[in-house]
Amino acid sequence: MNEVKQAKGPNPVPRVWLANLAVGLRLSGVEWRILSLVLAMPRPLTTRRIAKYLRLEYTHAKRGVRSLIAWKILQRSPDGLVFQPDYRLWEDPAPQ
Repeated sequence: MNEVKQAKGPNPVPRVWLANLAVGLRLSGVEWRILSLVLAMPRPLTTRRIAKYLRLEYTHAKRGVRSLIAWKILQRSPDGLVFQPDYRLWEDPAPQ
């Protein structure tokens, strides 16, 4: 019998990730909400699922996800969106 493994609370996020996210990034409220949800979920999410969880219009979720992908904070995978833990790969999509 296949059993679905249930998460027993939010996934722990290493402090270094949070520190690097919180210092120096110019993210909108929607982008922060999307990022928090992706970090908290045990499996990759699709943009449509993110919109549903956060009760956002799909177009707003899509815009936020595209922005996080441009920053290289999120990456697309066959299963959905995943967090890029190596902060050295993150970059401002529009350097001045």
